[in-house]
Amino acid sequence: MANMVKEKRQFERYPCTALGSCVSNTNPTIGIKCHDIGKSGAGLTLSEDLPSGTFVHINLCTKKDNPLSLKGIVRWCKKTPDEWQAGIKFHKPAVFPLAMVV
Repeated sequence: MANMVKEKRQFERYPCTALGSCVSNTNPTIGIKCHDIGKSGAGLTLSEDLPSGTFVHINLCTKKDNPLSLKGIVRWCKKTPDEWQAGIKFHKPAVFPLAMVV
C-alpha cells in the first residue's frame, strides 16, 4: 500500500501556467512561473531562493491581460537541479475567477 500524505491545504489548488514577477523585502523583482494556484496560496518556480517567512508581493499576467496582484508569505522554498520551487500562502483568501489564470 502506498504512503498517503494528508493534504493540509484548506482550499484546492489548480494547475496554472501564468508568468509574472515577485517582489520581497529581501530580493529585487524576480521573474516567476506559477504552476498551481488556489484561494489560499500558490506554487511558484523561480530563479532565486526566497527564505521561508519572507513576505512577498506577486503579480501574475492573466489570460485576459488583467494583472492579478496577491500578497503572501513564503512557507517553503527548495532547490531543484535548475531552479527554485516555493510555496506561498496568501495573507487572506484570494477572490478572483480561476479562469483568469487556469
